[in-house]
Amino acid sequence: MSLEQSYTLADVKRWYSLQELQKAKAYLNSISHLELQSDKITALVKGTSPRPYRVEIFFDADKAGNPSVEPMCSCPVQFHCKHTAAVLLSAL
Repeated sequence: MSLEQSYTLADVKRWYSLQELQKAKAYLNSISHLELQSDKITALVKGTSPRPYRVEIFFDADKAGNPSVEPMCSCPVQFHCKHTAAVLLSAL
């Protein structure tokens, strides 16, 4: 799935828990180097580490044709973390 086929806030709410989305809001101003490509989003997110976390979010579609994501982050959580949620929200 490409970003041209886009995702919505409803999709992000489906992919992440309410708790993760609430945490993500605190990181919206900590995102830099946000890049939108045809099939992925990349960014750096300032967290508790001295170096910003590197976020990569790959887009696909599920069997029903709905958008799906494979988010990866260099933070200790690595997948579906508050940093990846913040990047998705920011890119909307």
